[in-house]
Amino acid sequence: MKRSIALVVLGSLLLAACAESRLAGSVVQGTLPVFDSGVTVVDEGGEPLEARLTLTDGSIHESDNGVIGLDLAHPVAGVLRADGMLDQPVIIDHARDAVVTMLARVGPGGSIRRAFHVGVNFGGKLRPGNECCP
Repeated sequence: MKRSIALVVLGSLLLAACAESRLAGSVVQGTLPVFDSGVTVVDEGGEPLEARLTLTDGSIHESDNGVIGLDLAHPVAGVLRADGMLDQPVIIDHARDAVVTMLARVGPGGSIRRAFHVGVNFGGKLRPGNECCP
């Protein structure tokens, strides 16, 4: 009985040691490259808008003639806001620029617009609400 307990303890220690060494070796040292990214914000007619981008980390970035410059090492999410426009949630790729068209709160016929945002996964399938995807 003592021998089997000793073997179980020894096996557990070996397994823990192997797992620890794999975890330590999987960490990549160094820093990620930073890309000079940007977002161009336009209205429905294609004219530049003065807008504010609030990122999920709380930082706020203002546009200059419709362009918001960012230095990013990874994709980020945030919300674009402009006077008289519907708020627009965005995900910005760190390796390329984006163009976002914002819609006016009041449509051409004077009707109030409402927004319903639907997520799209990488396969292109629409995923409204809390649908879980495989």
